[in-house]
Amino acid sequence: RCVDDRGASVDIIGSPARRPAFMALPMARLPRLVLPGLPHHVILRAHAGQPVFGDDADHRAYLEALREAAHTHRVAVHAYVQVPREVQLLVVPEQAEGLGRMMQSIGRRHGAWFNRRHQRSGSLWEGRYRAAVVEPGSCFVDLCLYIEALPVRLGLCARPTDWAW
Repeated sequence: RCVDDRGASVDIIGSPARRPAFMALPMARLPRLVLPGLPHHVILRAHAGQPVFGDDADHRAYLEALREAAHTHRVAVHAYVQVPREVQLLVVPEQAEGLGRMMQSIGRRHGAWFNRRHQRSGSLWEGRYRAAVVEPGSCFVDLCLYIEALPVRLGLCARPTDWAW
């Protein structure tokens, strides 16, 4: 259901003749909301649930790509976790374009390295990364703890301090 310009509820499901004209056109992606100086929770999931971190070398290579890209694009990294099929970050970009450029740089560098190393091709990641602006203050600390506890929730270790990545 949809709302028309008068605020009335309108059923748009059914024959194409009943759909508004704007639904016939392909929809462009909306730009990301990135607010410089505020924390962002970033989630990047592996394509088709395939592991993207098989050993310590994979983890170290990703961290080096993250470290370099964060420095280059002026994004502060406050928390991160790498589990076999996912990466979560808590970052603060200095500039609006910094977050996207950092993630693009990591994807290109680490993806190429991983594919060469494991003799494979294609994307490592399931579509675009997800990012949400985080309210500063207690939410920031809670999210740091949440990110660090992911390996425990996934059953990879008993305590967050047991997980090196």
